[in-house]
Amino acid sequence: PSPMTMIALTFLRMDDYTRQAKAYWWVTSLSGFIVLCLSAASVASLEPAAQMQILVGVVFATLTGLFPARIPGAKTSGSVAEVFVFLLLLDYGPAAAAIAAAAEAGTISWRTSDRWTSRLGSPAMAALAMHGCGTAFEVAGAHLTPESTHLGMLFALLLFMSIAYFAAGTLLMASL
Repeated sequence: PSPMTMIALTFLRMDDYTRQAKAYWWVTSLSGFIVLCLSAASVASLEPAAQMQILVGVVFATLTGLFPARIPGAKTSGSVAEVFVFLLLLDYGPAAAAIAAAAEAGTISWRTSDRWTSRLGSPAMAALAMHGCGTAFEVAGAHLTPESTHLGMLFALLLFMSIAYFAAGTLLMASL
């Protein structure tokens, strides 16, 4: 292999991935980074006070990622950042929540893995899962009639979306 190939293999350490796993990683990671770029552009169009609140939420999500809890019997870790991620979703939509989810996943993978494929792929996949589920939540919430827009109904919808987000994130990671 060429020197550039060797550098890329050393940097991403994908030599133990199958061809299908490499393709999957590249597609999901690039898709996630596209979602992150679009999310950043969406947040950049908000007023400065909203941007500051989103920044504070992302910082808190990132800080919780400094204290990951490893799931027994798995290579996966998590934190309590979803509190901040879901608050950002409720207040500012899927773009803000996707940025916070990516920040948390990036911090956790930076602390728990030496592999750049994890350090880059985890935030991208978290952003992809949160933006997808957050958009579905937003669309479903828009279909609630004013009479049915009760806090309990919104909470039930958010609970369902959180389960979907956990499933989507787990599926994206486990499929690799």
